[in-house]
Amino acid sequence: MLKGRDTSMYYADNHCKYKVEIENGQQFYIFTGNCVVTKKPHSVRISGIELLNYRLGQLNAFKSLSLDDREFLISGHTKEGWDLVFGSSDECEIEITEDE
Repeated sequence: MLKGRDTSMYYADNHCKYKVEIENGQQFYIFTGNCVVTKKPHSVRISGIELLNYRLGQLNAFKSLSLDDREFLISGHTKEGWDLVFGSSDECEIEITEDE
């Protein structure tokens, strides 16, 4: 981790273990930790190039990750844990209209 810089991967950097895998010549990092709500283990697989780009400041580097996996890296909430605490996103209905 770069010192003095908030990477927004707080949970992954402070509470997860990671391992490195090589597949077809590409490097991948697998971050594994427990959901802060359910305590169930959860893993997120990130390509080495996406992680490097993110660490270098490219905030939209995790193109291959779902929003749920990004949230886990930040806060430690899996989708299941998030839904238990905050309710399912399926329950929220937002209507956007354009003002004329």
